[in-house]
Amino acid sequence: MNKKRLLYFVVFVIFISVSALAACGDKTENNTDDIQKDTNDETDIDSPASESEDDSDSRANYKDSLPDGLDFGGMEYRILTRSDNDNIFLNAEFAEEEIGDIVHDAVYKRQKLIEEKLNVTVKTSVTADTVSSTKKSVNADDDIYDVVAGYSYFITPLALDGFFVNLSEFPYIDYEKPWWPDSITGHLNINGKLYFATGDFTLSLIRAMHCIVFNKQVAQDFAVPNLYQTVRDGDWTLDKLEETVKSVSRDVNGDGIWGIEDIYGLATLSYDEYFPAFQLPMTETNGDGTLSIAVYNEKFVNAYNRMYEIAHSTASYSIKSLLADRSQEQTLFREDRLLFNFVLLTDCEKYRDMESDFGILPHPKYDKTQDNYYTVSHDYYSLLCVPITADQSRYQMIGAFTEAVAAEGYRTVTPAYFDVALKNKYSRDDESFQILDMLAGQITFQPAIIYSGSLGNIGHLMRQIIYDVADITSFYEKNLGTYEKAFNKFNEKFAGLD
Repeated sequence: MNKKRLLYFVVFVIFISVSALAACGDKTENNTDDIQKDTNDETDIDSPASESEDDSDSRANYKDSLPDGLDFGGMEYRILTRSDNDNIFLNAEFAEEEIGDIVHDAVYKRQKLIEEKLNVTVKTSVTADTVSSTKKSVNADDDIYDVVAGYSYFITPLALDGFFVNLSEFPYIDYEKPWWPDSITGHLNINGKLYFATGDFTLSLIRAMHCIVFNKQVAQDFAVPNLYQTVRDGDWTLDKLEETVKSVSRDVNGDGIWGIEDIYGLATLSYDEYFPAFQLPMTETNGDGTLSIAVYNEKFVNAYNRMYEIAHSTASYSIKSLLADRSQEQTLFREDRLLFNFVLLTDCEKYRDMESDFGILPHPKYDKTQDNYYTVSHDYYSLLCVPITADQSRYQMIGAFTEAVAAEGYRTVTPAYFDVALKNKYSRDDESFQILDMLAGQITFQPAIIYSGSLGNIGHLMRQIIYDVADITSFYEKNLGTYEKAFNKFNEKFAGLD
């Protein structure tokens, strides 16, 4: 077990042990009061605010491997970043000034700290289209960007056209550290070629992380057993999800017609995350470094069919209605008519002022034999890449500054965001905090998701649930030729890259 996985394991085990001891004082069978209880205890379990200064495994004190005394003589770190109307990406990497917002100011302070430490100045270029800007600069052979923080779904095809440098052994970047998710090197390093990195360097990865929010008032009203305990016991599985969703539904007005005024176990349009959540493989890497299709098997078909049945049952809110107006799921959740909402972590910010309390859960495991809970970030987070036009004499600075920013993000920015995302009208939910801390270390990166746009969008197969595709076998067989053609083209291009 490497240091990174050991860190998350230790944190989660401590969380389980302390929570289990705290639960011993109340031996009711369905301890829903634990779900509702405000947690204002001054000794928050392993939260950054309460960790011992001597705890070398804590986020706040986790050391990077950069050598002391690095000084790059005032060089500029030139990064191309994104802007957008929803502020998901804006200031996700750097910020120009403090504005009195906890997260924004944490990003700003991180930047100033690393600038001073390494004697480097950040020069940020902001664009609504990183793909076009990158193409323009590289095609013109202009050395104007050291790093591009690009929209993950759209930026990856540029790698196949030779726009980016191989980052597998880039100076100073230490992929063994927890600020770089394990599966970057485990799954995205194909035959020694790695063109993208992401992690605590950018808030967009955390903001786009898939999770489940549950309404604690609805859980109490329907006597749902303690969901945190279910997670801790390793029993939060597909079976338990189905059982719980179907136990929470009520035709409130008794008219026999399921509508917005009724109560539901689930409302969502999000299913892409169940490939990593259930550890369903989509590709396999051959000995020669090529990718083969590996998605279709009995486990996938069973998982798809089970999720389809849940999604289209009367216990789930109408997918057709959500496609017409997705804000209805927020209405249901806010007004205590919905138990589960599959969301991105950034969506939790929308619920911070709701009257009832809510908690955060991982997506369930496929079954109890699965080793852990896993998640993925929606494919609009930022991937970091170094254009081939960046001068090699700058690589040392680029690598060191990138590593330092990611490390400080892990220590300060991500915890600040977790804290803000989990604050609502009443208090912070420490158990949800611990679950998020665990999940941040289990974000997975599969080639079929990262390169989905170049692989026939095979990574979106689960999405067919919302389009009412009941027979996934027929759908797959119909599209197999398209997938194979895309894989062949991908393999041919990838083989020609440096």
